[in-house]
Order: sequence, then C-alpha cells, then structure tokens
Amino acid sequence: MENGILQRLKLRIWCLFKSPWRKKFPKQWISEWAITFFSPRQNITHITIIVPICNRLDAFEKAFLPSFLTLQKIEINVSLFLVCCNNDYLALENSIKKSNVQKFTILQTDTPFARGAYLNLALLRLQESFVFVCDADIELPKNFSELYVKYVKKNCAWYPICVLLSEQFFFERWYDEGTGIVGFYQKKYSYDSEIKNWGNEDWLFLFELYGQSIYPIRSREKNIKHHHHRPVDKAGYKQIW
Repeated sequence: MENGILQRLKLRIWCLFKSPWRKKFPKQWISEWAITFFSPRQNITHITIIVPICNRLDAFEKAFLPSFLTLQKIEINVSLFLVCCNNDYLALENSIKKSNVQKFTILQTDTPFARGAYLNLALLRLQESFVFVCDADIELPKNFSELYVKYVKKNCAWYPICVLLSEQFFFERWYDEGTGIVGFYQKKYSYDSEIKNWGNEDWLFLFELYGQSIYPIRSREKNIKHHHHRPVDKAGYKQIW
C-alpha cells in the first residue's frame, strides 16, 4: 500500500514539474477538462481490441480471453486484432477457434518482439476506427463496451487505471502509473517501435496523442485487472518519472 501511495505522489509531482504539458497549467488545463467532460458522446458502433502476443499465450488464455468471452452484448460490435510471433501462431489460432470467437484477425510476424512495433502493425491497418490497446494479462469487465463509449471520444483517449492482482489473485494496489491500456480513435498515430525492452513507449504515446490535442481521461476501474506475472527484464529501461 505504501509503494502505491509513493508512486501516485511521484506521478503528481512529475506532472506538475516535468511533464510536457506543465507550462499549460492552469488555464489550458481548465479548457481541456471542459472539452473532455462536456463534449458529446460519439456514435460508436465498432471497437477493435488490439493485443500483442509473444510467448504470453498462457496469460492470454487465463486472463484476457475468458473475460473477452463474457463481455456484455450491447449494440456495439467488438472484435479482436491479435499480433503474434511465429512461435505462438498455430497455438493461438487453435485457442481462438476453440473459444468460438466470432470476429478476429491474427497477424503473424517474424519481427523481433517490441511492444510498440507489434502494436504499430495493427494500428497501420486500423486507421479511422475506434481501438483499444490491451495486453495478454489484462482481465476486462463485462461492461467494457459501456465504459468505452462513456469515455472515448475523437478528442479524448481513455486510460483506465486498473487493479494489480497479487500472485494469489487478491487486490494488491491501484496501478496509477500504468498507461499501457488505452482506448482512442485511431487516425495515423503510432508507437515508438525502437524501444525493445520494457519501458517508455506507453508514456511517449500518451505524449504524442496529447500533442495532437487528444486529451487523456483517467478513471479507476476495479474490474479491469492486471494479472500477476514475474517481472519483465528491465535492461536498458529508464523510468520517465
């Protein structure tokens, strides 16, 4: 709990003194909040969820896929766009077909894994559409579509704050510093594909959207859960804040 409080405090200090938008405070921030919360909802009829997968098939089958299959059916089509490495392709295709997922695309690549590079392969094919970038170890809530429509607009990106689960699947803390999962209207945006290790691509992407006047909306969502996994290799990673 103490680590979570420290992380939130560091994030707020960083936003005020080091973030790219710090000089816009407070006048610009007020206008952005007005745009964010008072602009009308979009008429969203289709959402594509993008999941990059490389040696994470087990997490995908235990966390993401079961939750995807239980999403509430409302008048919005939700499809999957999976980008996977060669090693996972056949097993992933078999898993998807066994689960009776109706609308999906699997893009196989021999590109060495970099999260940004994998996501870009999907984003390049999904221009002018509403997308949600996710990970294999994320569990979505049943009312995902309802939340998406509530927060995502053409000038607003939704960055839900998820719950980190312990190894025993108990609540550990809120993942305030995470920006890895995001819903937005894709035009021609892309991630930094040069970042090979676990690192900064998520925050850099947030800055890119912000630079294009796409404002981030953050909401705490107790039913969006990040399942526990062993720490990823952080070699070469430098924390932004």
